[in-house]
Amino acid sequence: MKLLYLVAGFFIPRTAWSQASLPDNPGLAQGSFGEILENVTALAASALAPLAILVIVISGIMFIVSGGNEDRISGAKRMLSAAIFGLIIALLAWVFVNTIGQTLNVG
Repeated sequence: MKLLYLVAGFFIPRTAWSQASLPDNPGLAQGSFGEILENVTALAASALAPLAILVIVISGIMFIVSGGNEDRISGAKRMLSAAIFGLIIALLAWVFVNTIGQTLNVG
């Protein structure tokens, strides 16, 4: 029964009795759709590239530390190939979004 009250508490609307108004820019993105899309892709590229490099370094360390164990070597190889594949996908997505944006003169 407690679970029902907990779940219902999230879905039943509650009234806020405040009189505050929202600011003119409540932290939301301003600009055209193209500018927002460029900002999101730049953020994703700046977050994914260091993460992929970190995973590549970790897989290299796993490969070195494996000590000849075939299971650990194959796990390190899979991790390395997944990191490189993910990095390639992220870069291709960035190229795709920028190409489409330039073609449509967005931003």
